[in-house]
Amino acid sequence: MGAVRTDLEAEVQVQLGVDLRSLSSAEVQPERLGDVFSHGTAWPVILITLDRWLPKLADSFDRNIVLLARSGTVLFVAGRDIAERVLAAAPNLRNRLTDILLITPDETFGDPPA
Repeated sequence: MGAVRTDLEAEVQVQLGVDLRSLSSAEVQPERLGDVFSHGTAWPVILITLDRWLPKLADSFDRNIVLLARSGTVLFVAGRDIAERVLAAAPNLRNRLTDILLITPDETFGDPPA
């Protein structure tokens, strides 16, 4: 997941020419979600790596979906199991997602199979 996060950070900065704020799920406090997505932030893209299952965080995303939608572009990166749990636990978030991508190693270039 670290490699995917690093690649996304580089692509956003190079391809879009914008700054990216990158956080892990441990850095996002459910009770202070407004601080992450406040209008005064200078980050047009926010990348949140969901590296562990945190039910309170999933619930907070779901309850504050309008806040997430108004904050600009938010990218979530998660392993398959965490992604499935978040999607099941957060129907409002699931309904607002515009795209879900599955990134797997490319065996053609010698990467190990997923």
